[in-house]
Amino acid sequence: MNTKKSFNRIKISFLGGAREIGRSCFFLNYKPFYIFLDTGAIKCFKKFRCLPSFPSKLNKNKKYLVFISHFHFDHTGSLLLAT
Repeated sequence: MNTKKSFNRIKISFLGGAREIGRSCFFLNYKPFYIFLDTGAIKCFKKFRCLPSFPSKLNKNKKYLVFISHFHFDHTGSLLLAT
């Protein structure tokens, strides 16, 4: 009898908004799923990043899911860049 269980792990990356107001963006990797939770932005000021730190190259062969928690700019402002 095989008692070994297989568990998938969720990897969470904070791409923006972790210690700030705005730029909310989280990336969850739960194979085979690649999920963005929010894709926000903030109004730009000097010394601040306006957009989340998206990976430099998204794999076009993978399918990404995007979930938006609510429709405010700080949660949707970079949606077009993620698609």
